[in-house]
Amino acid sequence: MLMKENRIRRVLREGGSPLGMQIMEVGTRGVAKILEYGDVDYVIIDMEHSGFGIERVADLIAWFKATDIAPIVRVPENLYHYLAGVMDAGAAGVQVANIDTADQARQIVQAVKYAPMGSRGLGLTAAHSDFRTPKADEYLPSVNQQTLVITQIETLEGLKNCDEIAQVEGIDVLAVGANDMTFSLGIQGQYDHPLLRDAMEKVIAACQRHGKFGKCHPHNQSQIAEFARMGYRLFMGNSDVSHLRQGIKKSMDNLRSELAPFVKNN
Repeated sequence: MLMKENRIRRVLREGGSPLGMQIMEVGTRGVAKILEYGDVDYVIIDMEHSGFGIERVADLIAWFKATDIAPIVRVPENLYHYLAGVMDAGAAGVQVANIDTADQARQIVQAVKYAPMGSRGLGLTAAHSDFRTPKADEYLPSVNQQTLVITQIETLEGLKNCDEIAQVEGIDVLAVGANDMTFSLGIQGQYDHPLLRDAMEKVIAACQRHGKFGKCHPHNQSQIAEFARMGYRLFMGNSDVSHLRQGIKKSMDNLRSELAPFVKNN
């Protein structure tokens, strides 16, 4: 029994740019099929800034198994029980915030990869194997190959050490956390600032030197092409909260505008 190919890896292998979004509020059974309709390649299930616990995350991963979307879990902290726990629930990979050093990056790899790459515990008859008992000599290398590890670079220290982080075996992607990075750079919320652009270029240069991929979240239309030209390959769209806020507001504004001629002023 081999692990299903990670859709992110497939899109990258075919020369494309995997497109994803984050869910942090809509944790219902229908969200996986809704995002499948939207042709999303991957989803970041957020545990850092949401109320999602491990049971809700396990449910979401199970629902995403009914689609081809790759479920990546952003854990709340770089700790073994979070990392190994979401992997045993069937996650296609992890994203970890505030990675500042190569040692921290190596800790992630140790937790999510089986030996010889890491030291993840062997609970083979579980959700990640669809409760089958796979042949370890086939399954474990397959899981190690398909599991995706994303580190978030979002501080000055992480930026300083991004080259060393990119060198760590088992790290696949470096993602720039633009919100926190602008705070760390002293340019809070200024996503078009040259200092943030320089940070983006430094991170992608480290990725390219060491055969890793860059992940980004454009904050305006022009940044999509700008970051693509830099060499970023994984792109994030808006979160579920942003889609709901913007979609509902647009719908209500449209209704009010169309109804205005027929509504008496009080």
